[in-house]
Amino acid sequence: MYVCGVTVYDHCHIGHARANVVFDVIYRYFCHLGLDVTYVRNYTDIDDKIINRANREGVTYDVISERFIKEFDRDMERLGLKLPTCQPKVPSISVKSSPWRRRSSTGALLIRRGVTSTFAWRNSTHT
Repeated sequence: MYVCGVTVYDHCHIGHARANVVFDVIYRYFCHLGLDVTYVRNYTDIDDKIINRANREGVTYDVISERFIKEFDRDMERLGLKLPTCQPKVPSISVKSSPWRRRSSTGALLIRRGVTSTFAWRNSTHT
């Protein structure tokens, strides 16, 4: 089960909580049914918003990414959510690249890392 994760440039908001609670419930239900689930949720750790914040704060992008990955993980733990099986860091390709290209690049990266060999992409806002 692949879930697009957060772009880690700021603190979590209610939308992050809602989305992750929903997928946690789905994950738990699949496990309850006895399915062998590999749950993958990525972090986008390089993006224009992250770079802009790093420039404002006078630090590197990875300082911002790591800070807000830790904040996100702490918030999800406080909500009682289970950790995904895998949480890769997947940089945004380009602001100008298509949503399909970003998703397929993410899938290719995860395949190379041995996470899965099959992806089904669906995003109703880009069809």
